[in-house]
Amino acid sequence: MGEAVATTRQGVSFNDAVITIVINATGCAIVLFPKIMADVGIVVAPILCATCALTCLECGIMICGACTIAEKSLGAERINTYEALAEAISGTRGKRFLTVTKNSVFMGTLIAYIQLSVDSMASFIPGGSEDSRVLFLLRYAVILPIFSFLAMLTDLQQLAKFSTVGIIAVIVECGCIMVGGVYLGMYTPCDAEVGGCIKYDVLPDKPLGEMPGVFGKYLAVFLFSYAILATVPVLRSQLAEPEQMHPILSRAFLILGFLYCTVMGLGYMGFGSDAPDNVIQGLAVHFPVVGLLASGAILINIVISAPLTIFCIVTAFEASGESAVHTPLSMPNVLFRIGLIILACVIGAILPYITEIIGVVASLFACCNNILFPMTFHYVGRQQASVQPLNPAWRRVKYFSALTVGLIVLVFGFSGSVMALMAKLQEDSKLNDVVTA
Repeated sequence: MGEAVATTRQGVSFNDAVITIVINATGCAIVLFPKIMADVGIVVAPILCATCALTCLECGIMICGACTIAEKSLGAERINTYEALAEAISGTRGKRFLTVTKNSVFMGTLIAYIQLSVDSMASFIPGGSEDSRVLFLLRYAVILPIFSFLAMLTDLQQLAKFSTVGIIAVIVECGCIMVGGVYLGMYTPCDAEVGGCIKYDVLPDKPLGEMPGVFGKYLAVFLFSYAILATVPVLRSQLAEPEQMHPILSRAFLILGFLYCTVMGLGYMGFGSDAPDNVIQGLAVHFPVVGLLASGAILINIVISAPLTIFCIVTAFEASGESAVHTPLSMPNVLFRIGLIILACVIGAILPYITEIIGVVASLFACCNNILFPMTFHYVGRQQASVQPLNPAWRRVKYFSALTVGLIVLVFGFSGSVMALMAKLQEDSKLNDVVTA
């Protein structure tokens, strides 16, 4: 009998991995959720949220399974990126296609982070949200240097050191939304003659023909909140015990599902059908201190969340070559990282519509990353390795269900988001014409 030698692999722990997922999935989109309930009603909004959560959880499990199959049955080296998984199972062509879609989503996430950071910082300055000069200075003199510094991250274990700060920021951010929403809902005066009553909708109050586009658009926003799913191979590769990725996802998604529905419902309670696009900006009108506190928490959350997004974009680029620009923290590489942040700042300045941009990006690219690719890699990997599921019928049901959600997002989510974006652009154009007249 051979002697067993136990070795402990250094890496991210179970709890740190759960915290990393929760923090990164709570940073940006959650401030948009009360508006979703305002548009689709109290009944439909949680259904959309739960549908997306369950679909993404199953697809995350598929990603883990595909990684294991590639490593143990297909002879692949340790899978440490989504691109590596794509190449191991579908070859170079599949890797190239995934690289485009994954980095498009992360670029959209980065743009949303920067825009939300600008909005949050502007709330600390009286009238700053309406002053274009203030917004310009915040974007390029404050946010750009901060995000450029964050872009220099080279190891996720560096990020795990700030997990406690991130937890506090998430608690403060969500707490402000929930407490502020409950207070507004309970103490907003209501006079039937004067008006001012908060109106709540149990079901969508929209024409039947608009509902598919609205449902698809907001399903895409929920899907975007789980964009971290594309980082599963990265996070899995840095775990002390990679086989724990499945229970890590289950724990994290359970927390996120409960958190999303609670924040969405209580935030909606304060505004009803008049909920603003960004609930924190709406709370700041009634409770300036609460608004400032929540804005500060969002900034901290984003500062901790953004490096993971940037890290995934940069590592994918660095893995594509061996020149100086592909060498971590060489001078050309540093300039590339800074250029990436500058590009995100410029795009965010041109298109500052967070919800609509998220909807377009998610419906086209996050749909592929979070649903279509995991299904494809899992199915093709099983076929190549001749691995049969324990329950083939149940596996087919899971494939079909995920595919249905993906197609709804791809078709109706894209059309609904584009229509909403065009409406916003036309509205701003009319306002500019009035101002210049």
